[in-house]
Amino acid sequence: MDKAYLIGRDMTDVDSSDLMIQKLLKQTRAHQYQQGTVNLLILRCVNLYNSGKFDEALKTIQKIEPEVRALKNPASLSHLFALKANCYGNLFFFNKSKEYLLESETYAKKIEEKDLRNFNLGRVYRLRAVNIENNKTVPVNLDSVLYYRKKSYNIQQFISNKKLKNALVIDASLLGTFYLNKGQLDSAKHYFEASNALAEKLKLLKLSIESFLGLGQIYTKRNETDSALLYYKTALKIAQKGKRVGNIKASYRLIAQLYEKLGDKDNAKNYASMYAAITDSIAAANKVSSQVTAEIILAEKETHHEKSRMTYVTLIVAAIIAVIASILAFFHLRNKHSNSVKTHQQEKTLLNRKFEELQVDKLSEDVLKEINNLVKDNDPSFYAKFKEHHPVFIYKLTKHSPDILSSDLDLCAKLKLGFNTKEIAYFSKTSLRAVESRKYRIRKKIGLSTDDDLATWIVNL
Repeated sequence: MDKAYLIGRDMTDVDSSDLMIQKLLKQTRAHQYQQGTVNLLILRCVNLYNSGKFDEALKTIQKIEPEVRALKNPASLSHLFALKANCYGNLFFFNKSKEYLLESETYAKKIEEKDLRNFNLGRVYRLRAVNIENNKTVPVNLDSVLYYRKKSYNIQQFISNKKLKNALVIDASLLGTFYLNKGQLDSAKHYFEASNALAEKLKLLKLSIESFLGLGQIYTKRNETDSALLYYKTALKIAQKGKRVGNIKASYRLIAQLYEKLGDKDNAKNYASMYAAITDSIAAANKVSSQVTAEIILAEKETHHEKSRMTYVTLIVAAIIAVIASILAFFHLRNKHSNSVKTHQQEKTLLNRKFEELQVDKLSEDVLKEINNLVKDNDPSFYAKFKEHHPVFIYKLTKHSPDILSSDLDLCAKLKLGFNTKEIAYFSKTSLRAVESRKYRIRKKIGLSTDDDLATWIVNL
């Protein structure tokens, strides 16, 4: 059963892996092999995470957590809490992610077997780097990112167990991406190729996606477009087989850009359309995921509060039996309970405020400038780029007016950016009358009165 588990873990095809998990779970439960059952349950969560279903993974982790805790295996607990932290990080709840990474590290340090301990500690360091890199609410400290990247990579190099070498493939690829973003192409290429070589040696093709995409970008920058396209399409094929939506999205974007560079307008448009479609899908899923995650966090708080309340009631009963001592204890615990409720309410308020902040699109000056330039250039990729960075605005507009057309949304997007009727007509190479006519149709669909200004309404949405 353990050998079959390893086969399921290393499968590129998520559906095949899930099917094997279902079959093996029946066997492990029938034989009361608890460790095997827990390994399979965690692998199911990993498959959900790799498919971009962060909220589903989080809910499944919540369900299996009591069973994993009951086993009291430090390695399993470290893996589970690292996975939980990764889900929270991808849903932008960085404080919760940090909390569970600390718990994961605590259990990792309790693992007696050296290779397994290093493997789990490397995962914690890797995820810390990811959180620092992705948390745009504070300035990104690249020195800290590189510190944890190298710390993870270096500790994984001490692992001799071949079954645990897969993490080294990931860490090499992440270092390649770091140097690629820094413009250090030779260093990036070194780590990407090291990652691919190890993945091929371990027969873990699904871990090569990031490295293939990275090498494709390097060859694009060096104008070796045939090699770049080969790497991009290889990455896309693996990502599609493994249902890795984030990698599929990145592949579409890079291939569209490469075809645009080559002057192949038809292929560029085709991949840009697929990129826009998957971006819309991910944006909608992330909105639902954020709400589900907020509910999960609140449920955790409620569970903790309920336990405190039960403890409080039990102590009151004991206090009644103790007569005079019970009266004193009663008043003391009542005050303590009141403070607990107040603290809980404050935490709930802060969490709701954070959730509300997620409902607002935030753009950097560079991104805003890039989108504005696409309007001025009458670039067909403008609307896809706008939707990528304004998912909340598009969601609110389509929810308000479900029958609104894509062409209407394009015009609304330009009004949202502050372009007036004359500018829109000029940059889109059409007449003022045509733009005014489209605005009139949009006003009717939205239901604005003659006294309301369409542009003002859109800006305030």
